[in-house]
Amino acid sequence: MKELKEQIKQGRIEGPYLFYGEEKYLIHLYLDRIRRAMMSEEDEIMNYSLLDSPRTVDEISEALQTLPFMLEKRLTVIKNSGAFQIGEDFSFLETLLKETNNTVVAVFWEEKVDKRSRMYKYFGKTGKIVEFDQQAPEDLAKWIRKEAQQKGKSLDGETARFLIEYVGRDMSRIAEELEKLNSLTADKPSISKEDIQSICSMNVEENVFAMTDEIANKKAPAALKIFSDLLSANTPAQKIFYMIIRQFRQLLRAVVLSEEGKSSAEIAKGLGIPPYPAQACIRQGKRFGKKQIEMILQELLEMDFSAKNGNLDAADACMMIIVKYAA
Repeated sequence: MKELKEQIKQGRIEGPYLFYGEEKYLIHLYLDRIRRAMMSEEDEIMNYSLLDSPRTVDEISEALQTLPFMLEKRLTVIKNSGAFQIGEDFSFLETLLKETNNTVVAVFWEEKVDKRSRMYKYFGKTGKIVEFDQQAPEDLAKWIRKEAQQKGKSLDGETARFLIEYVGRDMSRIAEELEKLNSLTADKPSISKEDIQSICSMNVEENVFAMTDEIANKKAPAALKIFSDLLSANTPAQKIFYMIIRQFRQLLRAVVLSEEGKSSAEIAKGLGIPPYPAQACIRQGKRFGKKQIEMILQELLEMDFSAKNGNLDAADACMMIIVKYAA
């Protein structure tokens, strides 16, 4: 991403590019920056196109062969072409991209990418590949403070980190919540934790993860506080309980894959989550240990059976797990 920033800054935008990854906010941001660096809004009509999920080879060929109008190059974004999957033959793109390189900047935006595919290997040698992963909390906190400052609001580092914990790491969602905070705290120069709790929508999954983290760290009061906050945000106790079960299943899977010698990337793929949360799962799983995770899971499943038979309240089940294993 640093190389892409520098290319845009210096006006050296030369495709073809492959964009992919979990953080769609950043993909939209950099596509917009490329567009703004290449042309004015008036030039977009004739020199910018987005082809979403093309059905035929001819559609892709036509989009890439369209000539620019009164500009050196036009920008063509092709979303979900399928060219970076194994199975279909997209070898024609290699010749086409060479032929059109002087007239078009091609950006392929793919939701699914197989690094073994022919086109991925081709772009690795001839094009430019940019993976947009979810950002680490420390980077997100810096970005949040900068965004708040641009809106005329101050936000300290601790509050920025609290916002991440409260709403999650998805940048699009954080941006939406910052807009809400800005609008509904118009008479205040700064944003507080209380503002976040009263205005923002809590991300249940992120907070359940944080709660199990506190259990692993043997911090019962902190874990109970998160549980209480989830209930105060009108999250059904039954939903929290099932997400706790899901979290411990993920932790067990992460520990097993780690014991098998799998890399962080392979574990992330096995869990079906982005690399950064997968690494957090690995760390959390190691703190509990495989034996204790299996013990907790067994107890959770027994509680689930009792809850379904009306013998145990879901909120009580959650509290019992927290108090027993965070003590």
